[in-house]
Amino acid sequence: MKRVIWAEAAINDLHAIEDYLTETYSSAFARHVIKSLIATANWLLLHPHGGERLAFDGWRKWRPRKSRHVLVYRIVEDGIEVLRVRHERSDWRPVPKD
Repeated sequence: MKRVIWAEAAINDLHAIEDYLTETYSSAFARHVIKSLIATANWLLLHPHGGERLAFDGWRKWRPRKSRHVLVYRIVEDGIEVLRVRHERSDWRPVPKD
């Protein structure tokens, strides 16, 4: 059965997003955004090739409509792995290896 796997960094990103949005706007708004991001990951599970390919080890990215966040993920044998959930203007790319 296919599933969404959340990397530890992605889970930490979701917590940071929720904390920021709760503090800046409201807990209801923060919950709405987090639910939307989780729903997006579930959509990507059904459409794993939907995201734009990146130059890092099979990484892809998807920015949900009406969102300022980007889900960075890769296709794995049993589904997708969400690697990061970042604001579209943040620097989320890894440092290239020599």
